[in-house]
Amino acid sequence: PGAAHRRIGLPRDLRAPGERGADPDRGPLRQPQGGPGLPGPGLLADRVLGVPGAGGAPGRGGARGGRGAAHGGGGRAAGDPPRPPLPRAHPPHLVQPDGGHLRPLRPPGLPLPPGLAVPGQRTPVVRIRRLSVRIPVQEPAMPMPCATPLEQLRLVADRMCDWQFHCWYWGDAIAVDGLLEADALGAGGYRARVVETLLRWHSHCLPNFDDVLAPGAALLRLVMEGELPAAAGERLLNLLEGLPLIHGVVPMLEPHRHAFRNGVCIDAVYHLPAAYAMASRWRSDDRLARKAVRIAVESMKYLRCDAGWAQWFDPARKGNNQVAWSRGMGWAVLGLLDLVALLDGKGTAEPADLAAEVLFRLAATQAPDGHWAEVLDHPPAALETSTATFYVAAALHPAARGLALPAAALAKAGAACERALAPDGTYTGVTADVLPGWDIRTYEHCPTEPSPWAQGAAVRAFAALARAHPPG
Repeated sequence: PGAAHRRIGLPRDLRAPGERGADPDRGPLRQPQGGPGLPGPGLLADRVLGVPGAGGAPGRGGARGGRGAAHGGGGRAAGDPPRPPLPRAHPPHLVQPDGGHLRPLRPPGLPLPPGLAVPGQRTPVVRIRRLSVRIPVQEPAMPMPCATPLEQLRLVADRMCDWQFHCWYWGDAIAVDGLLEADALGAGGYRARVVETLLRWHSHCLPNFDDVLAPGAALLRLVMEGELPAAAGERLLNLLEGLPLIHGVVPMLEPHRHAFRNGVCIDAVYHLPAAYAMASRWRSDDRLARKAVRIAVESMKYLRCDAGWAQWFDPARKGNNQVAWSRGMGWAVLGLLDLVALLDGKGTAEPADLAAEVLFRLAATQAPDGHWAEVLDHPPAALETSTATFYVAAALHPAARGLALPAAALAKAGAACERALAPDGTYTGVTADVLPGWDIRTYEHCPTEPSPWAQGAAVRAFAALARAHPPG
C-alpha cells in the first residue's frame, strides 16, 4: 500500500559494447539471473523491455542517467540517428515473480497487455534509471487462454522442463510422475527427458542418502519397461532396505539431515509407499506390497491430529506437531490413491478409506475462492494454491471413482487452479520449502515461489482434467 520508489542503477559494466557510456573491455551484456525463463532484478531497460533510449549517454545524459534518458532521448547528441531497440529475451510484460505471482510491467507509452489491467487499482511506481514502470502489487496471475485442458497440460508440462534434476529432494518425485503422465496423454514427448535424467543420475550421481527421495515408482516402472538398467532399481531398493526404522516399519529417510533425521514427514506418504508397491510388481514380491501398505497406514496413524493430519511426527517427542498442513494432506491423499491403483486394490482397504477421509476433510474446509488455508482450522494462516492441484488430481484419480465427493468442491478447485496459472505456464502462489516446526505461527504466512513441487502437482492436476475431458 502506498507508493514505493526505488532506483536500479545500470553500472558501466552492464552496458553493451558500442553503446554510449559502455566499457569496451567488459564484453557483451550477459542475461541477468532471475527465475527460470524470467528476467532478474538487474534489468537493462532498452535490452529487456525493448524501450530505446533508456541507457543514457556520457555527460548529463550518460552513465549516471541524465535528463536525456529521462525523456526517452537516451542522451543522444543532436543529429545522431535513433538507435533501434535491441532484441528482447523475454516478453515486456513479465518480471521476476513476487510472492508467487508474475507482476506485469508497462513502460511509458506502451499499453498494458489485455487481461492484465486492473481498473481503478492504485499502483506504486518503480523507477529504473528514470524510466517509470508501474507494477500492480500482488496482482493475481491471469490464466493463459487455452482451448482445451490438453493445451493447459502442455503449457504447465513445458514449464516443468525448466527444472533440472540430479540429486533428489523432497517434492521432486511428483515432477517426474507428472511429466510421464503428460507424455502418456499426448501433451508432448516428455518421457525421453525423464529417461535421460534418470540415466544421468544413475551413471554420474554418486550413491547417497538423498537417493531415497528419488521418484521410485517412476524409476522402477521404467526399469520394468526396459528403459533403465536393473541396477538403477537395485540401487534405490538396497538403500531403502538398509535404512534404520524411525517408528514401526517407517524408515528414517534422511539420517544425514538434522531437520529430518528424527521424524516422519507427511510428504513421504506420496512417494515412499508407491515406490514399494512398484517394487513388489517388479520383483513379484508380496512382502514388499504389504510393506508399502503398512508404511502408508502407520504414517497416517502417527500424523493424525485434531484438525486433520499433521506435517510432522517425532517419536522422541512422542507425538506430532498438531499442524494440519493442507498441502501435506494433499501429498498424502494422492500418494494413497497411487498406492491403491498400483496394487490393483488388493489389500488396500485401509489406504483407500484413509484417502476418502482426507478428501472429505479437504472438501469441508475449502475456502470460497476454491483454495485452502496453509493450516486447517487456524484463522491466522494465509491461503495457498497447491492444495487445489492435489485435490483436483485426487478427486479425478481412477482409484477415487465411486466416492460421492461434492461436485462444487471440485469445480471451485479446478477454477482456482486455472486462475493460479500464469501465461508462461508457471503455477503461482505455492509456498516455498516449509521445514517441520513446533510453533504453528511459523506456518501462517510462508513465502511463495515457483518450485518443482508446485509445478509437478499442477501437471498432475491438469493431466487429471485432460483425462476427464478428452479432445473431441
